[in-house]
Amino acid sequence: MRENSSTDSRDDICFTGTDGLTCHQFIRAIREHALEAEKQQDNRWIADYASIRFGGEALKWFETLDDETQIDWKLLRRAILVRYSEPTCVDAVQAEVGQSRAKDPVFVFAGKDKDECRAFVQEIRLRAYREGKEAESEWMVKLAFPCFASKALDWYAGLPQDVRRDWSRLERALLLDYPTAPTFSISPARARIENWYQTVAPSQSLQTVRSRDDWLAQARERRRMYLETGDKFAPYWLLVETEEEIPEEATITGSDLSGNPLYSARLWYGEHGLLVGKCGRHIPGDVLRPNSSRSLGHSR
Repeated sequence: MRENSSTDSRDDICFTGTDGLTCHQFIRAIREHALEAEKQQDNRWIADYASIRFGGEALKWFETLDDETQIDWKLLRRAILVRYSEPTCVDAVQAEVGQSRAKDPVFVFAGKDKDECRAFVQEIRLRAYREGKEAESEWMVKLAFPCFASKALDWYAGLPQDVRRDWSRLERALLLDYPTAPTFSISPARARIENWYQTVAPSQSLQTVRSRDDWLAQARERRRMYLETGDKFAPYWLLVETEEEIPEEATITGSDLSGNPLYSARLWYGEHGLLVGKCGRHIPGDVLRPNSSRSLGHSR
């Protein structure tokens, strides 16, 4: 039978960020308690336990974190270290000789997987928040600029300038599109379809879509960005979820034998997944003609 004295000692854990436990001691204490409770692999449980061990200034800081960070111990642990860890000896020496970025040494983003993408975005956000720069897009993209390495650097080099210069667009590209090019910014030269009957390989970006909900989430985000930016010149896939008419600004990508304009469209069609076809104002619905309700994404 387990002794209660160990459990009682854990109840004394309190991290204020100003005195008492250092951030490293706090993280160690939380880990030890999780190990004793046999919950060391349960990030949600550990984060919930840690959440009631904050006090003072640290509690105020914790309440400013986004929900995802508050309930995920891996993200919360990283946030604690970024916010409260002391600078290293190297950092201190560099600060003395006037290197203003000594507190934030360059960290590397190699683009191994989606988890690393999320961690990288979170790191940029945390550093921007700590410096009071969370509303300064230019500052955030400059912070991210030297961090790309390996295949992530190759991907970054291929991004359009408007994505590289705007943090909100770069963040969306990292979270929604990596490792493919952003699906909301394509070359206008590729918008025209010369032959409707030629079979082509599916886009690599479409292969990352796993379900209808996944596709709709990305499509709604592209539509929101399009409406926010008001950029009428760059081609976008614009989501249409009702029986609306084709938007006036839609890009014409072909014509039928009678000369009627045709537009590109794609929809999620049952077990077949995301399919691409054509539509026109003179055609009722789309060329795939599903029998049930559907969501269309018109090219514009």
